[in-house]
Amino acid sequence: MATAPSLSFEAGRTPLSVAMGDLNGDGMLDLAVANYSSGTVSILLGREGRIFGAKVDYETGNQPNSVAMGDVTGDGKPDLVVANDGSNTVSVLPGSGDGTFGPKVDYPTASKPRSVVMGDLNGDGKQDLAVANSGSGTVSVFLGNGDGSLGTKADFRTGSNALSIAIGDLNADGKPDIATANGGSKTVSVLLGNGNGVFGTNADYGTGGASPCVVLGDVVGDQRLDIAMANSSLSAVSILYGSGGEGFGVAAAAVAESAPSSTPTGAAIPDGNAAAPPSPWQGATTPASSGAEIKSEKTALLLSFGGTAVAAAMAPLAFAGNSSSAAAAIMGGALILGPALGHFYAGRSGRACAGIGIRLLAGAAVAAGGLAASSEMADTSETDSILVIAGIGAIVGGASILWDIARAPHSARVHNDQVRPGRISFGINPPMGAAGAGFSAAVTF
Repeated sequence: MATAPSLSFEAGRTPLSVAMGDLNGDGMLDLAVANYSSGTVSILLGREGRIFGAKVDYETGNQPNSVAMGDVTGDGKPDLVVANDGSNTVSVLPGSGDGTFGPKVDYPTASKPRSVVMGDLNGDGKQDLAVANSGSGTVSVFLGNGDGSLGTKADFRTGSNALSIAIGDLNADGKPDIATANGGSKTVSVLLGNGNGVFGTNADYGTGGASPCVVLGDVVGDQRLDIAMANSSLSAVSILYGSGGEGFGVAAAAVAESAPSSTPTGAAIPDGNAAAPPSPWQGATTPASSGAEIKSEKTALLLSFGGTAVAAAMAPLAFAGNSSSAAAAIMGGALILGPALGHFYAGRSGRACAGIGIRLLAGAAVAAGGLAASSEMADTSETDSILVIAGIGAIVGGASILWDIARAPHSARVHNDQVRPGRISFGINPPMGAAGAGFSAAVTF
């Protein structure tokens, strides 16, 4: 099939992102281009004959690398929002409706914003912003006031090095959710929305390689949103097929139609067809050859609960042997280390260490209360204050023990979700060294 010759139009220096829409109301598509090195956004108005006029530049923040269009001011005219990697801001440029824009207004984001999208995240009919921050591994959500101004940002955690972001209803509950492509952890994070601009804890899915771009669409025509990512490690497109509320399956990869040395950095999903998805295990390496380690949820619970119960049962024996200090040491060790065993086994070292720290502080408070109660302190009010702190410490410590025991199976399940897809190479042409990919996701806080 013959293709039309390509045409080039001048933009600023190092253009990294482009958005398309009718900026002047003439029915023709126009372009907005974010220029990383020149710190501007270039506007190219469309003309008849598939050409664009000369660029007009508008100042943005430092090192802009993502631009989006939408009506932030609520006047029915398209505005621009730009994520500025160098200044850690997002710029809002209000549109006049004739293709020109007013001066930027900057809002601080988290570290290294790389991608910005617009959408109504809280159901009030006003456009809001969501920004993927690669430096902090977070998403900054700005709720719009409908007049061009934005509220204070709220940050939500993603995987490491969030590079791209998309909005869509991923669990079919009628509320917008967020997906981010994470280049550092080689995952895609799904944050389910509550419908009020607040999002839940990220659920991460392995992609088998670094993904600088994510888009959402119904790939297989089953009325459920799927997630597609440009996979630079595989020179392929990775797809996570949605279940409409029950999460996503293992990533399947399709080789990009390009030279093996090329690196895809973007992806787009057209209107899906009814073709069946490929088997996620097609072309997969085996767990033995990849070095993957699948954690048992039952083992995690047994270690967490059993480690505490066995040590606690030994404490009375030590006490019966006239060794109260040994009994106290055994009991203390059980309460500190027992629940942590399940999380260490599950690969959640950060959670295990956090639990140990909480119980050490709680134990110190209880010990201080015991000393105060056994001493003959003149200031009774001071003793009462210490006893109150000791009581709070006992409650916090006890809650930490029960919480960690209950969460141990969940940690094992999270470990499997995060590590297995990253450490097993799925799809055609698995990358070199895939056995270690995604290992860092096993140790999370």
